[in-house]
Amino acid sequence: MTRPLAAGAPAGYVAEAGAYRFFIAATQVGAVHEAGAISALPHAPPWLAGMAVLGGQLVGVIDWGRFLGVARLAPGPVVLPNPGLGQGWALQVAALEVIEAGCGVVVEADPGPEPAGDAAPPEWARRPRPPFSAGRARWTDAQGMRHADLLDLAVLLAHPRLTELA
Repeated sequence: MTRPLAAGAPAGYVAEAGAYRFFIAATQVGAVHEAGAISALPHAPPWLAGMAVLGGQLVGVIDWGRFLGVARLAPGPVVLPNPGLGQGWALQVAALEVIEAGCGVVVEADPGPEPAGDAAPPEWARRPRPPFSAGRARWTDAQGMRHADLLDLAVLLAHPRLTELA
């Protein structure tokens, strides 16, 4: 099942894998598909879940957990990037949380250290950001003030692991 994004729909999505938590801006997402038939490829790298037909195109499906070097994720939604960012790949995550447009998402290219507080910062905020992180996003919703690394799908699609296979 495909859920195309309407203009002004959600602000974005949050995908988690192990200690990693990423915010993906809705403008970078072409569509979100339910996990469906993914054909495994023999001798493929462990992070390549296989190939699938999504939105009428054949794409390589990246297992987000294995790509980040954490445990294999339970099959979940598949994010197809906005066609303007590049084609040929999709990102399978264990779960995808919708962040509504009214949450006041603020993107910080170089946010610096996490704000001081009584509680220690979560594990995802203490580790170095991967190279395809474009900064951090923060927003306020029913759960309070929240943060996540900002995933730049264009940078991810240009990652050497992907370009070497293309």
